[in-house]
Amino acid sequence: MPVSPSAPWIPLGAGVAAILGIYAPVVPAMVAEWAAFPNLSHGFAIPFIAAYLIWARRERIAREALGSSPLGLPLVVLGLAALALGSLGGEPFLARVSLPVMLLGTVLFLAGARVARHVWSGIGFLLFMIPLPYLMRRRLFGGPTGARARSSGSRSRSSRARTIRSGGAPSTASSRRRTPAGSTASPFQ
Repeated sequence: MPVSPSAPWIPLGAGVAAILGIYAPVVPAMVAEWAAFPNLSHGFAIPFIAAYLIWARRERIAREALGSSPLGLPLVVLGLAALALGSLGGEPFLARVSLPVMLLGTVLFLAGARVARHVWSGIGFLLFMIPLPYLMRRRLFGGPTGARARSSGSRSRSSRARTIRSGGAPSTASSRRRTPAGSTASPFQ
C-alpha cells in the first residue's frame, strides 16, 4: 500500500494542533490586550506575518527529510514549565513567551533540525506579538505607557502654542503661577 506524501507530516501537524489547544486559555487575554491598547494592535498582524515567513519556505521545507531530534525535547519541557509557572503564578508574560519556545521545540523534536532550520524565523517572529509587562514597558520607554496615558491630562503643547500665537492665554489652572503677592498671573507675561 503506497504511503501518501503528506503522511509523514501528520505527527507534526498533530503536535502543533495540540500546542494550540494547550495555549487556548492564554491567547484570548493577549488578544484582548491587542484590542484594548492601540500601541499593541500590531499583535493582530504578527501571526499572519509569521505564517507567511514559513509558507514562503514551503518548497524547501517539503524537500527536507523528516527526522526526530532529541534536542527539541528540552525546549518542550522548558516551554511547558514556563507555561505552568506563568499560569499558576499569575505572570501572563512568562506563559505567553513559552508559546514560541514550545512550537520550536515541537518542530525540532518531531520534524528534526533540518526542518526547524527553515521555520525558526517564523516561530521566533511570534515573540513580537507578546505584550511586554507593564513595568518593563515603563522602564524601557519611560513614564506611563500607552496612548491613553499620553493623551490624558492638559492640552498638548501644540494646542497651547496655537493659543499663544492667536493672542489668547491658556485657560487651565495649571498654566497659571502664583506671584509674590499671592494673585495668579499668566506665565506668558
